Amino acid sequence: MKKLCMTFIALILCAALAALAPAQVTAAANNNTLYVSEVKVGLGETSEEAAKELLAEGYTILTEDGEYADLNEDAGTNSGMKKGPTDKIVYIGYKTTTNPKEAITDLAVMNMNGGYSTEDYEVLMNNHMEGEIKPFVIRFVDALNEYRENYNKPADTLNHKRADYYRQMLNKLTDDDTGDKPLGDLLLNKTKYELGDSAYNALSDAEKKNHADILTILMQGNGKAILLLETLITKATDSGDDTWIDRFLKISTDDLKEQIKADNPNLTTEADIVAELDKTYNDTAKKIYGKWDAFREAITAHDDTVNDVMNTEITTDEGLKEKVENIDYENPTKEDAETALEVVKENTEINVALMKAEESAVIDYLDETETEDGTLLEFFDRDRSELEGENIRQLYPIAAALSDGQIAGLDFLSITDLFSMAIADEAGFDEATIPEYAAASIYQDVDRAIYEPGGVAITDQALRDKKNALDDDSDFMLSPLGFVFWGLTAGSAISTLVTIGFNQGYIKDMLSAYYKANRAADSAKGWAQGYSNAMASGDELNLFTYEREIVDALDEYDVTVAEVTKFSSKAHFTKYLALGFTVLTALLAAYSIYTTLDQMFAYYKVTFKSIPTYMVERADITETVNGKEIMIKNETAYYKVALCNRKQGKTQIEKDNYRVLGNHNDLNGDVGKQWLALYYVKYKEGRPILADSLKVVKGDKKLPGGYETGIHRFGESAAFNLTHKYYCYNDGPDGTFVYFKNAAQTIDQLIGADEAPASGSMFSGGSLAIGAVIGVIAGGGIVALIMFATRKRKKEAA
Repeated sequence: MKKLCMTFIALILCAALAALAPAQVTAAANNNTLYVSEVKVGLGETSEEAAKELLAEGYTILTEDGEYADLNEDAGTNSGMKKGPTDKIVYIGYKTTTNPKEAITDLAVMNMNGGYSTEDYEVLMNNHMEGEIKPFVIRFVDALNEYRENYNKPADTLNHKRADYYRQMLNKLTDDDTGDKPLGDLLLNKTKYELGDSAYNALSDAEKKNHADILTILMQGNGKAILLLETLITKATDSGDDTWIDRFLKISTDDLKEQIKADNPNLTTEADIVAELDKTYNDTAKKIYGKWDAFREAITAHDDTVNDVMNTEITTDEGLKEKVENIDYENPTKEDAETALEVVKENTEINVALMKAEESAVIDYLDETETEDGTLLEFFDRDRSELEGENIRQLYPIAAALSDGQIAGLDFLSITDLFSMAIADEAGFDEATIPEYAAASIYQDVDRAIYEPGGVAITDQALRDKKNALDDDSDFMLSPLGFVFWGLTAGSAISTLVTIGFNQGYIKDMLSAYYKANRAADSAKGWAQGYSNAMASGDELNLFTYEREIVDALDEYDVTVAEVTKFSSKAHFTKYLALGFTVLTALLAAYSIYTTLDQMFAYYKVTFKSIPTYMVERADITETVNGKEIMIKNETAYYKVALCNRKQGKTQIEKDNYRVLGNHNDLNGDVGKQWLALYYVKYKEGRPILADSLKVVKGDKKLPGGYETGIHRFGESAAFNLTHKYYCYNDGPDGTFVYFKNAAQTIDQLIGADEAPASGSMFSGGSLAIGAVIGVIAGGGIVALIMFATRKRKKEAA
């Protein structure tokens, strides 16, 4: 052990040096492969307008056959019905890097009416806050209170020294929202949650900065930093005068039953007492049970661990500090990267060795501690199967011995940690040294915009399937209502013509009847004259004939006069009816023309809705546990919208588009049926896009040889036609595709194990300072040294 103990100074030096090296200085800087690191879209009515800003900012513009590739070529419209610009040139610019950490791993598009929802994301966040964060804080308040209680004890007590030590460690994390106040000091005061909204809101702005918003910190903080906060607070708990080990050695399961019986006189049967016992301790015992195998593995590997620790040689290069301090962080060289990586590797070796040393020291302690039934080591060196079912009650004394604060933070501690907390004494903490590294924000490397309402949209296959019906690849088509009105117009016009035809027929029939009436009248007059002459001449033989003819003529006259009246009436009716149909036809025709033109203008006038800043697949930020969907932190899963050079413009339409869309890109240049926005992601498990593989293909839908994908729609892997008539008025040059290839390895594999994000973190990111602290402090390295110092003093005293 001596070799390792002598490296304590080296440990502190390495922790400090690691903190000095920024995250961008990595061994990956040696890689000569160019990856795509940034993308931006240029829009313009001319090539110069679309390219100017991209070129000025150092972007390379995608080309086709050596010319800038217009990804919106011929996708606009020349219809006079469209107000404002009818066509726009769209360029994509990109930057490159040799550092895989900075590389884009995927490019995808989402359309305005696509399958995404900002509301569903907000519901998911709210459910996470209500279902995960708040219940945890309710439990974790016990740990915070014990931390505060320990700190407020006399300065010469172990409890205070332990709490003060971890306070100083926590002070290496700061809270942006309180003016960068150190968390160790900040959490000595009640949090906003503990005060309650009324009491908190009654404080002045200055007073509010003395109280951390623990809900926001846990929801939005860097995953590694949050883990560190939770672990350090838990290690500062247990405000009793003795330790949990002392309490554990004094009680048995039978003692707990007696206590249950004394506290609950109404419980009279053994079954009732056992049920209450299970209710009180079973949940905590299950958590200990879940850590059992990992601890037994350490026990089994104890001899090998001791050998590893004894043989660990770590030397200190005094010139290393000077080298790191002389790194040019703005423009790091290959040598700078190698120096920083050397520090990180050495720091990692020390952390691993110290954690092994801690395990070894704890196991030695267990072997030396006697109980009524043997040693503590014998108690813990049992197969987990011996604790299954009812036998788990053997762990109830441990559950009872732990303080409320320790139980609240049990998720973050191993069994080794629990023993470490109880072993170190005040003299050990007196000898412990706080590493001198720069403080880091609890929100280090977190883009907090992903928590802003309305800024993030979530998508999944169900949402996309639901919205697919809104994809429209048709040309302009009159609405059903428009067809109805044009049908009514045509019907009215036909009715007008038919009515006029009837009117003309009735007039003709009326005239014919009129002529017949005149002839009948003339005939009656003639027969009347004949009758008069016959009477004068005494021609009585023909009088009867004349009378009969007169009567027939008069009858015919009456009939034809009635027909004249009838046809005259019908002629008048159809005349006015035809006039009415004519007026109705004119009105219907006018309204039909109006609705048709209105619909045509509406077809070409798009009212854009805002483009979400982030787009994320539901599967990348959720997990299902026991049938319940929970939200997990995975910041690198969020696709971010590419920006563009959109300006306010001169026309009202351009001003409205700028107000709604801002600097978020539209690959349709604001002239399509919908916006089609480009998103990119730097996914921790993704493979970087190779810059030299970017390829624009127009007029050919066949996948180029050697390519598998390109810019695609969310939920699909195949490259997507960026000028598809789903979103454009025309289909462009029969398809526009941008293909790319990914590196053969993921970012983690390209960076290497030494540089990859720590396993178990809630999401990747975090400065090297945070990483160093987790390895050295949360991992127990410092506590191991405290333990060694304690045991050394005991041996010397003996």
